[in-house]
Amino acid sequence: MRTDQETDQQVDLGEILESGYEPDLPLHFRCGAHSLNLIATGDSTAALKPRTSEYARNYYHIFGVLRKVWSRYNQSVVFSDLVKDKFTKALITPSPTRWNSIYDSVRRILDLHEENRMGFGAMLTAADCPQLNQNQISFLQEWAAVMAHLADALDLIQGDKGIFLGHLLPTIVYLRRYLQQEKTSVNKCQPLIDALLSGLSKRFDGYFERREMLLASVYLPEFKAAFLETHAQRDHAKTLLIEEAEALEDQPSSQLSQDAQQEKGRSFFKKIPKVTDTAANEVGRFFLDPSEGLQSILAYPRVKKVFIKYNTILPSSASSERLFSRAKLVLRRTRQRIGDDSFESQLLLSANKAL
Repeated sequence: MRTDQETDQQVDLGEILESGYEPDLPLHFRCGAHSLNLIATGDSTAALKPRTSEYARNYYHIFGVLRKVWSRYNQSVVFSDLVKDKFTKALITPSPTRWNSIYDSVRRILDLHEENRMGFGAMLTAADCPQLNQNQISFLQEWAAVMAHLADALDLIQGDKGIFLGHLLPTIVYLRRYLQQEKTSVNKCQPLIDALLSGLSKRFDGYFERREMLLASVYLPEFKAAFLETHAQRDHAKTLLIEEAEALEDQPSSQLSQDAQQEKGRSFFKKIPKVTDTAANEVGRFFLDPSEGLQSILAYPRVKKVFIKYNTILPSSASSERLFSRAKLVLRRTRQRIGDDSFESQLLLSANKAL
């Protein structure tokens, strides 16, 4: 509740902006999960051109069958009961708002086919669908193997525990590598891999030129500069690290700081000038440190400061969207008159109840 002493203050934004004030806004970029979703749902369709290609013909036929099966499963109790009788697992049907649900649904189709092939044929017959031959099942297996890498990357980026902005660029680099490796083992889905790689280049290549993105990634002990593909890129990243660290005031290293505290009050030792770590030395030691745990940055004061500066941001807005979804459970129809402070407190408690 607002007290009597509290008053609303009107702020003239025009006057503030005209005075030359430059707001320190956080880094702005497109949600990484949203971009990967667009690659999966939009850029991947480039593989379907021309429609007369072998990949397009297989895709339209097989996914036409699957969509009919999913539709029948959602609409018919008799059909859903048949699936329960034939298999130990239920069908998963796609959600229009989550691309990952399509991948999960295809994976479940393949699991059911592997579990009971005769039951799988009976399921297609009950859905008034043509049977899928082994060549078409192989196509579906290849499609799932290729898309598995994209689905894994999407799940990683959408996380909110132990995930930082610095995970975005390494995720894209490794996703590219996995897709390129798949090109040597697939026969029917080569156009799909080419379309995904093209989509990754179109949507993420510019991120590798952004100073903030590079600094966020190379300051993660898990990666440092190892994820970069050329020596020139790694040298450039190390130069950026040193420049950013040099922008901070020189300060003793962690060990020297502890020694200084122990020697406090001893006038004899104060005669000896303190030895400070230069930014280049600290960054060099950080790069040579084999530790990959996040706790290792505590030994490098400048590295820690820059890490906090660039890795406070998450690579995806999925966490915020989950918070909005949780807010609907707190602000229900029967609780419309709840106060702002109470609503905020209950929402934060609900989001952190596992702590």
